[in-house]
Amino acid sequence: MERGCVGNGYHITEETVDEEIRKEQRYGLAKFRRYASMHEAYAVIKEELEEFWNSVKANNPDPEELLHVCATARRALLELCEKRRQEDEAKEESPAQDNTVRVS
Repeated sequence: MERGCVGNGYHITEETVDEEIRKEQRYGLAKFRRYASMHEAYAVIKEELEEFWNSVKANNPDPEELLHVCATARRALLELCEKRRQEDEAKEESPAQDNTVRVS
């Protein structure tokens, strides 16, 4: 699978940034399973952000680390929205419950 590698060329531009994020996201999906929860998604995003922050503190900001942040955040967003759509569809398909209290 092709990976959106930034490398030493720093070839990402305004025209290519979205596709590079998608490539990195596809790579992550091929390598790792879906997030088990949004807690896990948060932890992965945080880890990637910390790796970028470490490169910033070393006075050598790494665009590849920032690409990982974008790709993991995009992946989490898409998985969350898919989960919400499925929940909404399940609610629509299940009959409404009557929670009326009857007094005799």
